[in-house]
Amino acid sequence: MVHDDRRAQGYTVAAKTEFASLEDMRFYDEQCPAHAALKEKVKDLGLTEVPLTVYFGGEPALMTPHAK
Repeated sequence: MVHDDRRAQGYTVAAKTEFASLEDMRFYDEQCPAHAALKEKVKDLGLTEVPLTVYFGGEPALMTPHAK
């Protein structure tokens, strides 16, 4: 289902990848042969804009109902 919302920007698919370290993320982005092949394949899709990439850093914070 597509919602008429300016934040959607037409995206209908999302993928989330988590890495153990920043170094692991850099390896995946810059040196991983499988990721390089994926990036080449995506070029054939005829996208008019580059895929949206979002980076989150830091440790997750768990909140409990009694946390202040």
